[in-house]
Amino acid sequence: MQTKILVGLAVSAALTGGLAHAAITNPGNNTGEVIEVVVDDSNGQVYARGMQISFSTVLPPSVLQSSTSYPVGTPPISTGFTFSPIAADHNLQTFMAQDSGTDTFSFAVLGGGQNLGGASPQLGPNKPGGNVMEFTSLNTIAAGNLTVMTGTAVQSAVAALKTDVTTLNGIIGGTAGDGTSANVSAQFNGNTSAMFQLYGNNTPILAGLGQDMNLYAMTGNGSAAAAGQAYTGGLVTMLSNGTLEAVSSAVPLPGAVWLLGSGLLGLAGIRRRRASE
Repeated sequence: MQTKILVGLAVSAALTGGLAHAAITNPGNNTGEVIEVVVDDSNGQVYARGMQISFSTVLPPSVLQSSTSYPVGTPPISTGFTFSPIAADHNLQTFMAQDSGTDTFSFAVLGGGQNLGGASPQLGPNKPGGNVMEFTSLNTIAAGNLTVMTGTAVQSAVAALKTDVTTLNGIIGGTAGDGTSANVSAQFNGNTSAMFQLYGNNTPILAGLGQDMNLYAMTGNGSAAAAGQAYTGGLVTMLSNGTLEAVSSAVPLPGAVWLLGSGLLGLAGIRRRRASE
């Protein structure tokens, strides 16, 4: 049985700029765009489309911390990001239905941009927001299997992503931000592409359909060699029909709250009994 890897790859970006005759806005000065990618694990075939979500929506400039207010070791800061479900288009539905729909899939989100919230002249490449890399992963910092990227690593990953988006656009065509999709297998092999290990950072960005993955955003913290800043845009998942969704997680109530509630109910019962007497 062939295996397909479904990647919801986010190249985040502003929708008001970018390359002419290119469906995906290339990461640049406050630009980038969400991309969805499907990879056949057996033969490396790849499907891709722009998802029309900005990288600055995942990590808003207002959330970005200064170097002095972000000490090393700070847990990932929530960005408050969420999005409406993104349904599979016709091309993706057809791609997923190959082999009578018996293939298995995985998904991911990947994105990036530069100069987050900055004006001309641009921010330094290792400054917070100078380069931003966004990706999903089952790995976590708390578990010790995810490392916060250095300023140099973020800069290198964003540069590699820009190259890949340029390649994608050469095949997809369309207009920047229009959501056009295409089979891009002529230039991409899903079994060997460095993007699926976060461009040499040995971080797997894929997970099976139905699994919840963290959406991370990383940027420099003022130094090329030191660990940068880490943010989280929450959890994302992909359904079996190819719909990409933000995961809403209910916050569990502390045990004391449940005890208080049960006590109040008990008091209410006593009052009812006394009233009936």
